[in-house]
Amino acid sequence: MRASVRKLGNSSGVIIPKSVLAEAGGKPEHLTRMTWYVVDKREYIDSGRALGAAYREIFGRHYPAMSAVEVRALMEDGAKVEIECTAVIPTAVIPRDSSNAHAG
Repeated sequence: MRASVRKLGNSSGVIIPKSVLAEAGGKPEHLTRMTWYVVDKREYIDSGRALGAAYREIFGRHYPAMSAVEVRALMEDGAKVEIECTAVIPTAVIPRDSSNAHAG
C-alpha cells in the first residue's frame, strides 16, 4: 500500500475526492464525513504514517468524521482503498450554471 499512497498525488487514474470537491465549488473544509473501504486491514494499519502524510498533502489538517471498513474486494480491480465522502458546500460557493437554472 505504500506505493499506492504515492499514486494519490498524481493523475494515474485515481479519482481524488479533493478534485471532485473543486468541481462542485467546494474545498476540503466542506467535507463532513469520510468512509475508507480497505481490502487489507493489516496493510492499512501498517501504512498509517504514509497514508497520514498523503492525506495531509491533499486535504491539509481538516479531519471530518471518519471510519474504515475492511471489505473483500472493491469495484476497481487492483484497488486497495476506496474513499466515500460527504460534503456540505454552502450555496454561496456553488457555481451557477445557467443551463440548470429553473424558470420562475
